[in-house]
Amino acid sequence: MSLTQIREITPASRLAHVRYAIRDLACIASEVALQGHKIIPLNIGDPITFDFQTPTHMIEAVHKAMRDGKNGYAPSSGVQEALDAIRGEGRARALPTFRMSLSPPE
Repeated sequence: MSLTQIREITPASRLAHVRYAIRDLACIASEVALQGHKIIPLNIGDPITFDFQTPTHMIEAVHKAMRDGKNGYAPSSGVQEALDAIRGEGRARALPTFRMSLSPPE
């Protein structure tokens, strides 16, 4: 007698219109790259693959935040201080900027 049962899991109907936005952004990034623009793929789970070494001060800051219970999810729109720092780094490196608007599916 088998102890394992295989059963199909049916998603709840309320999930019918849920989208995983990072997939949409990955498609847009691919299109931008095909146009010859250099992109920095920050959505990939392994930044070391793209030669991003985590600076010591960031490791220490994350460790402190975790000890202090400040390691929950950030707002979907991002943390303003982090967004400003990323934009500043982009300007310092003279990286091109792109503005886009994503519309929800019809």
